[in-house]
Amino acid sequence: MLKITTGKKIIVGLTLFLPSFIKLLVYRALGATIGKNMHIGLGSYIFAEKITLGQGASIGNSVHIVCKEIVVDEDAIIASEVVIGGESGCHIGKRCYIGQRAHINVAEQVVLEDDVGLGGDIYTHGVWPPYTEGYPRKFAPVLIKRGAWIPPNTTILPGVTIGEEAMIGTGAVVTKSIPRRAFAIGVPARVVKSVDAIQVKLTSTQKEARIKEILDDFRRWIGDNMPTEGNVEVGDFEFALVATKKSLLKTKRWALYYTSENVTPELVQRLFSLKNTFTRMTILALRGIDFESLKRLSQDLMIYEFFDFVELENLSYKSNRNDFFHLLHGFLRSYYGVRLKSKSSRTPEKGTQ
Repeated sequence: MLKITTGKKIIVGLTLFLPSFIKLLVYRALGATIGKNMHIGLGSYIFAEKITLGQGASIGNSVHIVCKEIVVDEDAIIASEVVIGGESGCHIGKRCYIGQRAHINVAEQVVLEDDVGLGGDIYTHGVWPPYTEGYPRKFAPVLIKRGAWIPPNTTILPGVTIGEEAMIGTGAVVTKSIPRRAFAIGVPARVVKSVDAIQVKLTSTQKEARIKEILDDFRRWIGDNMPTEGNVEVGDFEFALVATKKSLLKTKRWALYYTSENVTPELVQRLFSLKNTFTRMTILALRGIDFESLKRLSQDLMIYEFFDFVELENLSYKSNRNDFFHLLHGFLRSYYGVRLKSKSSRTPEKGTQ
């Protein structure tokens, strides 16, 4: 049985419709481990003996979590109206996405490794007719391995392991484990092909075309909320996008610079010369960013605070989480499945290496 005192239940219940920062203060006071830039929506609550919420993780509105232990790792998202409940634990890995109204039963342990997408339901127990009368029962953990995708209206049953980067078809009921990079459909689910048959091997030209498509789409998408310009020339540089946000106190101008070449400290220094033109700049690189060399720049806080870096080849980023980067990061993840791994989001102290 869960060991959650009535006092804790009352205290958490009082925060139900309070802002996220107050919820987080209360959960920390009750012993939870919570990273920076974490958010919990209105009407959501967590009753658990042990709570770990990673940096940049987000829990939507009306999410109900009642279990022994809950881990929501870095940059993971739980959408609204999700229910996680049972007497065991649930571990949700980095950059995972749990879709709206998904249900995860944790009568036994459920583990979602990094980069898992889940839109359906998971059950770790099956019992109703009396076992003493000869009917079956099953209680067993569920493991969803790295990069797997389980869309809405699917059901995962007790004891199942979904292999790395496997995909399940909508409406499937998965009663047996699915191998790595397999595509399974049906009731009960059966493997019909490899994910390799679905994935297109892109040439450099095709990849460049897809990135241009993404940038054009992002410009239209963000333009619904703020004035934007595309292909803006400033000095020797052409920026894929410049967005402007006005407030009573000041006007912010964010620039997005795209390059298919390697990003070097020399390029960063040249772009930094435009610090009086833009509030902040995001460098989006198709291939390489020399993060090791850029560490030297982190000793200059003005440079460090001015830039965000995104490397598409390795799906990595380095940012201090400003409003513009938050929009870009969310757009890439939600509309194009580009989930970025954080290289570092800590602002260095003066004198650190």
